[in-house]
Amino acid sequence: MLSSASALKILVSGDVEGKFSQLFSRVSAVNKKNGPFEMLLCVGNFFGEDKTQWDEYMNGTKKAPITTYVLGPAKSEHETLFPAQDGCELCHNITYLGKKGILTGSSGLKVAYLSGTESSGKQELQKTCEFNERDVEFVHGPGCLSTCFYARPRYHFAGLHGIYYERLPYRNHKVLAELARHPTRFISLANVGNVQKDKWLYAFSITPMSAMDKINLVKQPLDVTECPFKFSKEDLSTSEKPTQQFFYDLKTETGGQKKTSRERNEDQKTKKPRQTFQPQGPCWFCLSSSEVEKHLVVSVGDHNYLALAKGGLTPDHVLILSIGHYQSSVMLEETALEEIQKFKEALKKYYKSRKKSVVFFERNFKSSHLQIQVVPVPSKLSSQVKEVFLEYAAYKSVDLQEIPKYTNLQQVNLCLDVNTCAVETRCISSYVTAIFPIAFVQDYTICFSSNIKL
Repeated sequence: MLSSASALKILVSGDVEGKFSQLFSRVSAVNKKNGPFEMLLCVGNFFGEDKTQWDEYMNGTKKAPITTYVLGPAKSEHETLFPAQDGCELCHNITYLGKKGILTGSSGLKVAYLSGTESSGKQELQKTCEFNERDVEFVHGPGCLSTCFYARPRYHFAGLHGIYYERLPYRNHKVLAELARHPTRFISLANVGNVQKDKWLYAFSITPMSAMDKINLVKQPLDVTECPFKFSKEDLSTSEKPTQQFFYDLKTETGGQKKTSRERNEDQKTKKPRQTFQPQGPCWFCLSSSEVEKHLVVSVGDHNYLALAKGGLTPDHVLILSIGHYQSSVMLEETALEEIQKFKEALKKYYKSRKKSVVFFERNFKSSHLQIQVVPVPSKLSSQVKEVFLEYAAYKSVDLQEIPKYTNLQQVNLCLDVNTCAVETRCISSYVTAIFPIAFVQDYTICFSSNIKL
């Protein structure tokens, strides 16, 4: 049996409809009494006709007590309140997820979300399903039904219809005909502060699948029912192939127009052929991958992006990563390297405003995707950083060599007489680089290690 420490506490609310004070007052009280809770998920309409309460959160007068994720817009008049369709931070502690996608937390818990209303006509639910409680407005239509059928969520929350209804859990497999799967619990939540006093805030604990063993995951509760969906996968088949992309498309051509073969030939004459690399398996750092943890991304450039570290050495530890799949910085083109330098300069200025210096280090050893670690340290300790690095490296029998500022790392790396590994047709040495702040001097020194054993 798993320990309770593995379980996450989650809160889910129904349609807020602009009643932010009532929502967060209740959430704060529940969090103090039974928390801490990992997050608050808001389904249905987040905004209402009255926007006065929202202004207090926008100007910082009031703040959400815990991390809050919202969906929308479900009404056309609310579209202007969501600045970016792909998701963004609305204010402190309140994030708009976007219209559809998957939120993956640092714990490994995955939350799939879908918002909006279906434009097609309503269909009779009883032909395909067995639900109840007025069928919760056809469980949001056939599009959502197919999503539930394929995704098989452990919890399915719905809003928009002002109904509180918690269906008995149902199976996701046919007994004696299919391998056992985890059950699903469907919960529709009422509107926040409804006059009928129906339940609009739901608290539950959940352990991520990655932290559970198979026996506990597929264990069926005593009140489990048969799957309410009566259709087959063939009934829901579509001619469109599913895509794994939901956040950042590397294949999109700018301008919306395709180039002619003549234009492409001209490009090949003037541009140096670019070497492309494909990951051998799912990559957590490729921005086009469904595995990327979208909520950690801070800023996206043309070639690289900035993200919070999943298990940071300090609370403000961040990463500079390449958008495409590149093993190390020596594989990047000049334009990508220039953009990394811009990220570094911006980060130096930011941390300086916080009275901190910053250490940049990159490890090209048993790693498949470029990661430049950005770790801030108090400015008063910056003079000790280099010494600590050198001492610990000597203790671990790692030879750190100091190289001059502005040295081209590509040239240094390719000239070393060390173990190499072939990447496509190019030999790249394994290495570790670190850039330290020097106390009281606006300069940085670089140390380079080349004696790593593969």
